Amino acid sequence: MLDSLSSLLLERAWILAVILVIAQFSLICLWSWRRGAASKRAVWIGFAAIPILLSMSALVVTTREQVVAVCHDLARYVEDGNAAAVIARLTDDFRADGMDRSQFEQRLTDAMVRHRIDHTRLSAFDVSLPAPDRAIAEFDASGLVRGDGLLMDRVLTRWRLSFRSEAGGWRLEGAETVPTPFFPIRRIESLFD
Repeated sequence: MLDSLSSLLLERAWILAVILVIAQFSLICLWSWRRGAASKRAVWIGFAAIPILLSMSALVVTTREQVVAVCHDLARYVEDGNAAAVIARLTDDFRADGMDRSQFEQRLTDAMVRHRIDHTRLSAFDVSLPAPDRAIAEFDASGLVRGDGLLMDRVLTRWRLSFRSEAGGWRLEGAETVPTPFFPIRRIESLFD
């Protein structure tokens, strides 16, 4: 319940705005019907609450929003061909489908030299917080893959990334592909071949 309330108040400003406008309209209708001092006071409190709550929603960045932002940063690094920036976001004990950090670094660097990914788009995020310093983000990613005589239009993938909060922000602790009907690859290593 508390998680849903914080999600509504802090992560979904447009839903909050709709609810506040409906509530304010109801208060105005109540005031016009009763014309009492209490209902007039409620209308003014409602007018004051709208900008305060919407400002709070815009200013506060939740853990989920931070994790989604890191995912978007990683996608931008991949699109820019910046393997070093992706590697800088990995924890020392990073694992990806049986690969340790050094194996992943080598495979990623080689793949980014041979292939280019453009027009990346991330969607359908599902972020869970199993512990205060841990997060798991599952999402869809798509992009145009080209290189070495290869051109694949709109490759659709699904990812599950594990994050750990460390000094300096959220760092990637693990990565795995999630098989889907459109993307049946089960291991990240297959993407580097």
